[in-house]
Amino acid sequence: MAYCVKCGVELAATEKTCPLCNTRVILPEEMQKEERVTEIIPIFPYRNDRNTPHPNKKHFLELITLIFFLPIPVLLLCDINISDGIVWSGYAVGGIVLLYVYLVFPFLPKRANGILSVGADWLATLFYLLYVNYAVGGSWFMTFALPLVSFMMFFVMVIVLFRRYTKITNLSLTGISLLFTGMFCLVTEFLINYAFKVHETLYWSFYPALSLAMCAIVVFYIDRNATLKEKLIRKLTI
Repeated sequence: MAYCVKCGVELAATEKTCPLCNTRVILPEEMQKEERVTEIIPIFPYRNDRNTPHPNKKHFLELITLIFFLPIPVLLLCDINISDGIVWSGYAVGGIVLLYVYLVFPFLPKRANGILSVGADWLATLFYLLYVNYAVGGSWFMTFALPLVSFMMFFVMVIVLFRRYTKITNLSLTGISLLFTGMFCLVTEFLINYAFKVHETLYWSFYPALSLAMCAIVVFYIDRNATLKEKLIRKLTI
């Protein structure tokens, strides 16, 4: 026995619509049948990733090179037209080339390892600072820029060598980085005092160097203590 879902009138088994309100009769058996034959039609067509072309790394590098070097002639022409010579455009062009060297070498093929990238960054930075020193008529390149950049690149080179050729843990590498950063603060103040005669002794670099050394000791201790390290990993997700 069936009843209308709208007005409640009793319906015969053969009726397709309600005789009182003309509502369509839907039987539970028909609904189950419709659900069984209903198919899921995908919204988007099937995509075969195997046939999808992947971007070419060489073309990507060519595009990056074009984006970086396209503004260089525009800057030079503007400077020559406005200043009757190369005055300010040298700094902008040098900065673009330096940024290009920093960003493009990590995308080179695998044969260009991290040591080559660090060497290229070191040379590019020194040439740019040498140009700035020459342009402003300074005398700080040999006494300040060269030793400071060389020390910084030596530190980066050591980190790259440890990372590539040893099985050092991330925490130990972090501790070494903290120690080198403290040493970099000491070297920076020493070179500032030597090149620019600011102070006769070290004045401020001891504070960050000592703080970083204490942090490095804590990091080394955590790395050596397996139980403490496991607890910290569970609590802090290190």
